[in-house]
Amino acid sequence: MINDIIKVFERKFNKFAEKTNAFTTRFICDDDSAIGTLCFSSFNVEFEYCLECGGIIEKSGLNIILDFSKRYSTPLKCMMYDIIGLIDKDNFNCWFYCFIENAERMELCFDKLAKDFLEVLPKIKSFSVSKDNLQLIEEVLNKNIKETVGISLTDDFNKEISENEEISLEDTYDYLFGLYFGFEQCAFASYEYRDFLSGDYKKALRKYEKKKNKLIYEKSIIDYINSCTSPAPILSQEYECLRDGLKEYTGSNGSVPFLVSSAVMLIPFTAFCIGIYYAIAAIIYSSAVYASPLEWYNALCCLIPAMICSFAAGYFIREKIYRRLFRKRYRQLMDYDAIFETKKSKKRMRVLFYLIYILAIVSVFLFANFGFAIGENGVYDKSNYLNMNGKYYSYDEIYGLYCIGEDSEEEFIIYFDDGHSLNLSDNTDNTNIHEKILPIFAEQNVEITNVNSENEIGE
Repeated sequence: MINDIIKVFERKFNKFAEKTNAFTTRFICDDDSAIGTLCFSSFNVEFEYCLECGGIIEKSGLNIILDFSKRYSTPLKCMMYDIIGLIDKDNFNCWFYCFIENAERMELCFDKLAKDFLEVLPKIKSFSVSKDNLQLIEEVLNKNIKETVGISLTDDFNKEISENEEISLEDTYDYLFGLYFGFEQCAFASYEYRDFLSGDYKKALRKYEKKKNKLIYEKSIIDYINSCTSPAPILSQEYECLRDGLKEYTGSNGSVPFLVSSAVMLIPFTAFCIGIYYAIAAIIYSSAVYASPLEWYNALCCLIPAMICSFAAGYFIREKIYRRLFRKRYRQLMDYDAIFETKKSKKRMRVLFYLIYILAIVSVFLFANFGFAIGENGVYDKSNYLNMNGKYYSYDEIYGLYCIGEDSEEEFIIYFDDGHSLNLSDNTDNTNIHEKILPIFAEQNVEITNVNSENEIGE
């Protein structure tokens, strides 16, 4: 799927390059990214596609990077959002297309981006001739970088480079620009920018006003919204990959299939965990007359590891669920899966799944080992998770068995000679205590003392 997107990108770029009159072009790509470069006399233009963009959310993005370093004393790169306000302040076209899910969408978005860029290319050429204008670009970058990264390009950064000869100027600037472009791409893959592109200016304005660190272009958006008398969408529906992508990434569209997958896997994992639970408990308490972990309601704790395992397993069976239960949206869901879940992330998820599986088995063992058991010669107290062996008390070491309260509020607590106590009611219900446990203590001549509160014990 990603290869198909890159192939379309390469084909469209090579065809577009012929219209630009660039004196040199080049195209390089790998498995999940590609860059097409247009070289002009005073600057270079990079059409960049990357599956993993600068931030966490941004996936499969098409972007334009302008490089004015040829005629400037220091490296000078920017996105279209940084320069468009200097050359065409009323231009609010989209310059970063995120969540391109398939080759068809790439074809549409590239055509739109290329068309918009061709319209402003003459202005960029004339603007870049003057070094004073390049200084204006640096001023915009300095303000934006200070606002997002927290570093002053002209003060902190250049001073650090001049004082340290071992620092490579070009590499350091590349790192800084990469860091800044990550913040910038995040800003234009946001909900507020989506609302602006869709024409919902009121909603976009509310979100932008709440945002603390704003780029200069975002402030221009706010001014434009406030002065606009007839709000209209910036992009038509076929180019709205940001809106559709955010729905799939964070909205109900993407979560419903995943929840269905997890629900399907919950049944077998619950059966598996409960089966392991009873097998472990049966082995541990094979010689006990009564064991609280064998009660069915105590086995319900296995639902916790079963749910966790089902969420992890649901990740891997989504394709089958898509095919069987979401046939109309199967192709669309698979397209988005291809950009959201890279090979690296899938490998990490497999490792994570195995770790979850191991932790689930360990937790089931701890659950099965928790509680108390009554044997022929004494009581096993395993009410401490951290003490796997528990503690054994013979019947002779029982100080007393006390029933505190009356009827449904009864609590049965065993006190031992060493001062330790065991609340039987914490791990089993009173019906089982009366029917199964008290007769055992009666046979061992352990008397039951009825008290109204714990304060009466020992009086």
